[in-house]
Amino acid sequence: MDLKQIETLAHTYRADRDHLGVLVSALQRDLAAAKERYLPGIKAAVQRAAGAKEALHNAVEGAPELFQKPKTQVFHGIKTGWVKAKDALEIPDPAATVAAIRAHCTDEQAALLIAVKETPNKKALERMAEDPNLHLAELGVALVPGADQVVVHPVDSEVDKLVGALLAEAEQAEN
Repeated sequence: MDLKQIETLAHTYRADRDHLGVLVSALQRDLAAAKERYLPGIKAAVQRAAGAKEALHNAVEGAPELFQKPKTQVFHGIKTGWVKAKDALEIPDPAATVAAIRAHCTDEQAALLIAVKETPNKKALERMAEDPNLHLAELGVALVPGADQVVVHPVDSEVDKLVGALLAEAEQAEN
């Protein structure tokens, strides 16, 4: 393999990306045209559906006696009626709640009721790595130097960014 062959492969890759870019641009134009054509009708349909849902909600809310047993019914594929909402915990002051748990519970119970997450701060450790007076090894941290990597990265426009995303998606689908 020589530099001329690599240049030829880069040229082929550029041409294929450009072709893909033309196709993506055409798709974007068609999507914009379709959006322009259908969006007014979709917005109107959304408004009608929202109004119909609100009217149904208000009707059910105004007639709870109709939904005693059973509490819900299905009409035309739409479930209507009443359901009990899931119970929720409200903790207005988490610090006070933690203190109360520690005061009223055993250590074992508190360990179950209080979430504690301790992880090394990588950004701080990276800054620490720059200080010659501090030794990461004493902390059980190793600095692994970055290795050279192959780069094949076009310098391009927004369309090319979308093309790149599509290519990345295709690569993930293969793996």
